[in-house]
Amino acid sequence: MLNSRNVSRLVTALLLCGLLWIAKGQTTATLFGVVRDGSGAVVPEAKITARNTGTSFSRTGSSNETGAYLITNLPVGPYSLLIEKVGFRQFAQDGITLQVSQNARVDAVLVVGQATESITISGAAIQPRIIKRT
Repeated sequence: MLNSRNVSRLVTALLLCGLLWIAKGQTTATLFGVVRDGSGAVVPEAKITARNTGTSFSRTGSSNETGAYLITNLPVGPYSLLIEKVGFRQFAQDGITLQVSQNARVDAVLVVGQATESITISGAAIQPRIIKRT
């Protein structure tokens, strides 16, 4: 029987398959992941912003009904990721370095709070999980 966790895994697997097909031969990268709250429940309709910290180029998207998000065709380089949803603190992650044809997964956990509060993850360059084409 499909519960919400299994549906989320299925959607993520399908997104990954699509990413691998789309990314073949491209000179860009992709960010994807799942947005959850502190209890592990998925967070739909969260605003996702990926910003190249070297050029200020940015691209936005949103999480779907299973909490999954996908931002494609990102020029390679250093990125920060900002995730926002009313009723939650902002989630910000710096130090993401995207390389050619990379599909980088960055999952997020949003904490209940005011929009003026934020959770920032920073430090040494963060190595997102890399999914390689075969």
